[in-house]
Amino acid sequence: MPQQDETGEKTEEATPRQRERAREEGRVANSREVGTLFVLTTATLVIYFFGSFMTGRMARLFAWILQNLSSIDLSAGGESLLLQTVFLQVIWTIGPLMLGLMVASIAGTVIQTGFLFSAKPLQPQGNRINPIEGAQRVFSWRLLMETFKSIFKLLVVAVVSYYTIRRFLPQAAAMVDSDPVQLIPIVLRLGLKVALYMLLFLLIVALSDYAFQRWEYEKSIRMSRYEVKQELKETRRPADPVPCPLDSSTTDPSTDDGSNSRGRGRHHQSDPLRHRPSI
Repeated sequence: MPQQDETGEKTEEATPRQRERAREEGRVANSREVGTLFVLTTATLVIYFFGSFMTGRMARLFAWILQNLSSIDLSAGGESLLLQTVFLQVIWTIGPLMLGLMVASIAGTVIQTGFLFSAKPLQPQGNRINPIEGAQRVFSWRLLMETFKSIFKLLVVAVVSYYTIRRFLPQAAAMVDSDPVQLIPIVLRLGLKVALYMLLFLLIVALSDYAFQRWEYEKSIRMSRYEVKQELKETRRPADPVPCPLDSSTTDPSTDDGSNSRGRGRHHQSDPLRHRPSI
Protein backbone atom coordinates (compact mmCIF):
# COMPACT_ATOMS: atom_id res chain seq x y z
CA MET A 1 0.00 0.00 0.00
CA PRO A 2 2.41 2.77 -1.12
CA GLN A 3 -0.22 5.46 -0.91
CA GLN A 4 -0.90 4.80 2.77
CA ASP A 5 2.79 4.51 3.69
CA GLU A 6 3.67 7.61 1.71
CA THR A 7 1.11 9.70 3.57
CA GLY A 8 1.88 8.04 6.91
CA GLU A 9 3.45 9.67 9.91
CA LYS A 10 7.19 10.34 9.78
CA THR A 11 8.41 8.20 12.65
CA GLU A 12 11.68 6.79 11.30
CA GLU A 13 15.08 8.29 11.98
CA ALA A 14 16.74 10.06 9.08
CA THR A 15 19.14 8.09 6.94
CA PRO A 16 22.64 9.39 6.15
CA ARG A 17 21.46 10.42 2.69
CA GLN A 18 18.56 12.40 4.20
CA ARG A 19 20.95 14.19 6.55
CA GLU A 20 23.22 15.00 3.63
CA ARG A 21 20.32 16.48 1.66
CA ALA A 22 19.25 18.58 4.63
CA ARG A 23 22.80 19.88 5.04
CA GLU A 24 22.99 20.77 1.35
CA GLU A 25 19.81 22.79 1.83
CA GLY A 26 21.34 24.62 4.79
CA ARG A 27 19.15 22.91 7.38
CA VAL A 28 21.29 22.19 10.42
CA ALA A 29 20.89 22.33 14.18
CA ASN A 30 22.11 25.77 15.21
CA SER A 31 21.47 27.66 18.44
CA ARG A 32 22.02 31.40 18.54
CA GLU A 33 22.43 31.20 22.31
CA VAL A 34 25.62 29.18 21.88
CA GLY A 35 27.04 31.91 19.66
CA THR A 36 26.04 34.54 22.21
CA LEU A 37 27.76 32.53 24.94
CA PHE A 38 30.98 32.38 22.91
CA VAL A 39 30.90 36.12 22.23
CA LEU A 40 30.19 37.11 25.83
CA THR A 41 32.86 34.74 27.15
CA THR A 42 35.45 36.15 24.76
CA ALA A 43 34.51 39.73 25.64
CA THR A 44 34.85 38.97 29.34
CA LEU A 45 38.27 37.35 28.89
CA VAL A 46 39.57 40.17 26.70
CA ILE A 47 38.42 42.82 29.14
CA TYR A 48 39.88 40.86 32.05
CA PHE A 49 43.34 40.56 30.46
CA PHE A 50 43.47 43.75 28.36
CA GLY A 51 41.04 46.01 30.22
CA SER A 52 43.71 48.04 31.97
CA PHE A 53 45.58 48.52 28.70
CA MET A 54 42.47 49.64 26.83
CA THR A 55 41.18 52.01 29.50
CA GLY A 56 44.67 53.47 30.01
CA ARG A 57 45.07 54.31 26.33
CA MET A 58 41.58 55.80 26.10
CA ALA A 59 42.20 57.90 29.21
CA ARG A 60 45.48 59.23 27.82
CA LEU A 61 43.82 59.98 24.47
CA PHE A 62 41.02 62.03 26.00
CA ALA A 63 43.45 63.78 28.34
CA TRP A 64 45.62 64.75 25.36
CA ILE A 65 42.59 66.10 23.47
CA LEU A 66 41.39 68.18 26.43
CA GLN A 67 44.85 69.55 27.17
CA ASN A 68 45.60 70.51 23.55
CA LEU A 69 42.12 71.48 22.44
CA SER A 70 42.91 75.19 22.45
CA SER A 71 46.09 74.74 20.42
CA ILE A 72 44.71 72.32 17.81
CA ASP A 73 44.24 73.94 14.42
CA LEU A 74 40.74 73.03 13.23
CA SER A 75 41.03 74.89 9.94
CA ALA A 76 42.73 74.09 6.63
CA GLY A 77 42.47 70.33 7.09
CA GLY A 78 43.40 70.29 10.75
CA GLU A 79 40.08 68.71 11.77
CA SER A 80 40.64 65.85 9.33
CA LEU A 81 44.07 65.20 10.79
CA LEU A 82 42.59 65.24 14.32
CA LEU A 83 39.79 62.81 13.43
CA GLN A 84 42.26 60.52 11.68
CA THR A 85 44.53 60.48 14.72
CA VAL A 86 41.68 59.79 17.12
CA PHE A 87 40.26 57.07 14.86
CA LEU A 88 43.57 55.25 14.60
CA GLN A 89 44.10 55.42 18.35
CA VAL A 90 40.62 54.05 19.04
CA ILE A 91 41.08 51.22 16.53
CA TRP A 92 44.43 50.34 18.08
CA THR A 93 42.84 50.39 21.53
CA ILE A 94 39.73 48.29 20.88
CA GLY A 95 41.33 46.18 18.13
CA PRO A 96 41.97 43.13 20.34
CA LEU A 97 38.37 43.20 21.55
CA MET A 98 36.87 43.48 18.06
CA LEU A 99 39.13 40.74 16.70
CA GLY A 100 38.25 38.44 19.58
CA LEU A 101 34.51 39.01 19.12
CA MET A 102 34.76 38.29 15.41
CA VAL A 103 36.63 35.03 15.97
CA ALA A 104 34.22 34.00 18.74
CA SER A 105 31.19 34.65 16.55
CA ILE A 106 32.58 32.45 13.77
CA ALA A 107 33.69 29.73 16.20
CA GLY A 108 30.27 29.62 17.86
CA THR A 109 28.68 28.72 14.51
CA VAL A 110 31.41 26.41 13.17
CA ILE A 111 31.50 24.33 16.35
CA GLN A 112 27.81 23.51 15.85
CA THR A 113 27.49 23.11 12.09
CA GLY A 114 31.03 22.68 10.81
CA PHE A 115 32.19 24.54 7.72
CA LEU A 116 28.96 24.87 5.77
CA PHE A 117 28.15 27.10 2.82
CA SER A 118 24.87 26.73 0.97
CA ALA A 119 23.26 29.23 -1.39
CA LYS A 120 19.98 27.34 -1.54
CA PRO A 121 18.34 29.27 1.35
CA LEU A 122 19.04 32.48 -0.63
CA GLN A 123 17.24 31.27 -3.74
CA PRO A 124 13.80 32.84 -4.35
CA GLN A 125 10.90 30.61 -3.39
CA GLY A 126 7.24 31.09 -4.15
CA ASN A 127 6.02 30.19 -0.67
CA ARG A 128 7.96 33.13 0.81
CA ILE A 129 5.69 35.64 -0.92
CA ASN A 130 2.53 33.77 0.02
CA PRO A 131 0.68 36.04 2.48
CA ILE A 132 -1.00 33.12 4.26
CA GLU A 133 2.26 31.29 4.92
CA GLY A 134 3.90 34.58 5.84
CA ALA A 135 1.23 35.22 8.46
CA GLN A 136 1.71 31.69 9.80
CA ARG A 137 5.43 32.32 10.19
CA VAL A 138 4.81 35.62 11.96
CA PHE A 139 2.37 34.11 14.46
CA SER A 140 4.09 30.73 14.77
CA TRP A 141 4.84 29.17 18.13
CA ARG A 142 8.56 29.28 17.34
CA LEU A 143 8.53 33.07 17.00
CA LEU A 144 6.49 33.40 20.18
CA MET A 145 8.99 31.23 22.01
CA GLU A 146 11.91 33.31 20.74
CA THR A 147 10.14 36.49 21.88
CA PHE A 148 9.49 35.03 25.32
CA LYS A 149 13.12 33.92 25.58
CA SER A 150 14.40 37.39 24.66
CA ILE A 151 12.14 39.07 27.23
CA PHE A 152 13.22 36.57 29.87
CA LYS A 153 16.92 37.20 29.19
CA LEU A 154 16.37 40.96 29.34
CA LEU A 155 14.67 40.62 32.72
CA VAL A 156 17.50 38.48 34.06
CA VAL A 157 20.10 41.01 32.88
CA ALA A 158 18.17 43.83 34.51
CA VAL A 159 17.76 41.98 37.82
CA VAL A 160 21.40 40.86 38.00
CA SER A 161 22.69 44.33 37.12
CA TYR A 162 20.39 45.97 39.65
CA TYR A 163 21.44 43.81 42.61
CA THR A 164 25.12 43.98 41.66
CA ILE A 165 25.12 47.79 41.35
CA ARG A 166 23.01 48.10 44.49
CA ARG A 167 25.76 46.49 46.53
CA PHE A 168 28.24 48.95 45.03
CA LEU A 169 26.24 52.09 45.85
CA PRO A 170 27.70 52.62 49.37
CA GLN A 171 31.21 52.62 47.87
CA ALA A 172 30.14 54.90 45.03
CA ALA A 173 28.87 57.52 47.45
CA ALA A 174 32.29 57.69 49.10
CA MET A 175 34.06 58.10 45.75
CA VAL A 176 32.28 61.20 44.53
CA ASP A 177 35.35 63.41 45.06
CA SER A 178 37.84 60.81 43.79
CA ASP A 179 39.94 61.15 40.66
CA PRO A 180 38.04 59.77 37.64
CA VAL A 181 41.11 57.76 36.63
CA GLN A 182 40.95 55.88 39.91
CA LEU A 183 37.35 54.90 39.24
CA ILE A 184 38.19 53.05 36.03
CA PRO A 185 39.49 49.82 37.70
CA ILE A 186 36.49 49.81 40.03
CA VAL A 187 34.05 50.11 37.16
CA LEU A 188 35.89 47.33 35.31
CA ARG A 189 35.63 44.99 38.30
CA LEU A 190 31.95 45.80 38.59
CA GLY A 191 31.37 45.06 34.92
CA LEU A 192 33.30 41.79 35.13
CA LYS A 193 31.21 40.69 38.09
CA VAL A 194 27.99 41.32 36.17
CA ALA A 195 29.43 39.53 33.13
CA LEU A 196 30.37 36.51 35.26
CA TYR A 197 26.83 36.18 36.59
CA MET A 198 25.47 36.52 33.08
CA LEU A 199 27.83 33.83 31.79
CA LEU A 200 26.57 31.34 34.35
CA PHE A 201 22.97 32.11 33.41
CA LEU A 202 23.67 32.09 29.68
CA LEU A 203 25.47 28.74 29.92
CA ILE A 204 22.27 27.11 31.20
CA VAL A 205 20.20 28.86 28.52
CA ALA A 206 22.62 27.87 25.73
CA LEU A 207 22.70 24.19 26.71
CA SER A 208 18.92 24.05 26.97
CA ASP A 209 18.39 25.86 23.69
CA TYR A 210 20.89 23.70 21.82
CA ALA A 211 19.22 20.53 23.10
CA PHE A 212 15.85 21.89 21.96
CA GLN A 213 17.19 22.93 18.53
CA ARG A 214 18.78 19.50 18.11
CA TRP A 215 15.52 17.75 18.99
CA GLU A 216 13.55 19.96 16.62
CA TYR A 217 16.06 19.37 13.81
CA GLU A 218 15.92 15.60 14.25
CA LYS A 219 12.14 15.78 14.20
CA SER A 220 12.09 17.87 11.02
CA ILE A 221 14.20 15.38 9.03
CA ARG A 222 12.35 12.25 10.07
CA MET A 223 11.14 9.97 7.32
CA SER A 224 8.19 7.66 6.79
CA ARG A 225 8.69 3.94 6.30
CA TYR A 226 7.83 4.27 2.64
CA GLU A 227 10.52 6.95 2.15
CA VAL A 228 13.09 4.77 3.91
CA LYS A 229 12.22 1.81 1.68
CA GLN A 230 12.40 3.91 -1.46
CA GLU A 231 15.77 5.31 -0.47
CA LEU A 232 17.10 1.84 0.28
CA LYS A 233 15.98 0.72 -3.16
CA GLU A 234 17.75 3.68 -4.78
CA THR A 235 20.98 3.25 -2.86
CA ARG A 236 21.16 -0.57 -2.93
CA ARG A 237 24.04 -1.96 -4.94
CA PRO A 238 23.38 -4.30 -7.88
CA ALA A 239 23.25 -7.94 -6.81
CA ASP A 240 26.09 -10.27 -7.73
CA PRO A 241 25.39 -12.54 -10.76
CA VAL A 242 23.86 -15.87 -9.83
CA PRO A 243 26.19 -18.74 -10.80
CA CYS A 244 24.93 -21.23 -13.38
CA PRO A 245 23.99 -24.56 -11.76
CA LEU A 246 25.47 -26.45 -14.76
CA ASP A 247 28.88 -24.95 -14.19
CA SER A 248 30.96 -27.51 -12.31
CA SER A 249 33.43 -24.88 -11.15
CA THR A 250 30.73 -23.00 -9.26
CA THR A 251 28.81 -25.94 -7.83
CA ASP A 252 28.23 -25.54 -4.14
CA PRO A 253 29.14 -28.72 -2.25
CA SER A 254 26.52 -27.87 0.38
CA THR A 255 23.76 -28.18 -2.21
CA ASP A 256 24.77 -31.67 -3.20
CA ASP A 257 21.84 -33.95 -2.34
CA GLY A 258 23.92 -37.09 -2.48
CA SER A 259 22.74 -38.23 -5.91
CA ASN A 260 26.17 -37.71 -7.42
CA SER A 261 27.85 -39.72 -4.70
CA ARG A 262 25.34 -42.51 -5.10
CA GLY A 263 25.95 -42.47 -8.83
CA ARG A 264 29.68 -42.71 -8.29
CA GLY A 265 29.09 -45.54 -5.86
CA ARG A 266 27.08 -47.51 -8.41
CA HIS A 267 29.75 -46.86 -11.00
CA HIS A 268 32.45 -48.23 -8.73
CA GLN A 269 30.36 -51.30 -7.86
CA SER A 270 29.65 -52.10 -11.54
CA ASP A 271 33.33 -52.23 -12.38
CA PRO A 272 34.71 -55.36 -10.66
CA LEU A 273 38.09 -55.07 -12.43
CA ARG A 274 38.78 -51.68 -10.93
CA HIS A 275 40.11 -53.01 -7.64
CA ARG A 276 41.32 -56.39 -8.98
CA PRO A 277 44.85 -57.15 -7.69
CA SER A 278 47.51 -57.50 -10.29
CA ILE A 279 49.24 -60.83 -10.80
